[in-house]
Amino acid sequence: MALVDIENPSVIHDQRLLGLFQFWRAKLDGRRLPIVGGFGRTDLARWADNLMMIDVPGDIADFRIRWLGSNLAAMFGTPRAGTGIEAMTSVGERSSVLPQYRVVIDTGLPAYYATEVELSRRGVVAQQKLILPLSSDGAKVDAVLAGIYPELPRKPRRAQRRTGGAGSPG
Repeated sequence: MALVDIENPSVIHDQRLLGLFQFWRAKLDGRRLPIVGGFGRTDLARWADNLMMIDVPGDIADFRIRWLGSNLAAMFGTPRAGTGIEAMTSVGERSSVLPQYRVVIDTGLPAYYATEVELSRRGVVAQQKLILPLSSDGAKVDAVLAGIYPELPRKPRRAQRRTGGAGSPG
């Protein structure tokens, strides 16, 4: 994990997430935190399939997923929009994911992760993740925008059967 320096985001190694960070930073408008209302789905179309907007009314354990991109829905393997901690049935998922979001909520700083996470329905998934704090009032973190690019396990390709012919080993 690495907290992201607002002026020098060199810890973000994924170019897609670096672009998302730059978009987020442009929304600061002289405030410590960008306003959550400034992040509509159409503004975020470039990253939409890999984004998740989470409302955090208090502690991170009270979160609710406001919306979820299609690639993340596939990563989770179950519909999670509108859900909270109850969707995280794996103790491993809770213990690895909640602290990642908690540090962003507590510090008000973005965090970048190149890590593996144990998901309740998918097992261990490698991912690049950027968690960005948002606020309703510009002061307190009460929402986060997460950009996540998973490396889902791929199904092994079937060996192609070669047809025999003259001079072919069969």
